[in-house]
Amino acid sequence: MLEQRLARLPGGSPTAGAIRYALNRGAGFQRFLEDGRVDMNSNTVERAIRPVVLSWKNALFASGDDGGRRTADLASLVEACKLNSVDPQRCLTDLLTRLADGWPNSRIDDANALVLGQRES
Repeated sequence: MLEQRLARLPGGSPTAGAIRYALNRGAGFQRFLEDGRVDMNSNTVERAIRPVVLSWKNALFASGDDGGRRTADLASLVEACKLNSVDPQRCLTDLLTRLADGWPNSRIDDANALVLGQRES
């Protein structure tokens, strides 16, 4: 039915644009109507990824050739803390204290796991 209406409208009209929008997203609309678990909007997901996206954009201006990688590693650690219900500041303080006290860089993943409570110390 929408295709028939679209054929009778001028291509640049606002109504034609709205119909094209609906037709292009028809599969998503149909899934939303059929599956009650599908959210009407993506606000929840967008809020969850906003800190990561902002961090990624800030990493574009990080100093040095590997500044972006370091920033991404730090963002990953902070998000892992949040997912594991660990205070990121406490985690980073503990991790940096361990490194300052001589924890070997080759065992940095072990230190992260200890802080996140995934392994015994």
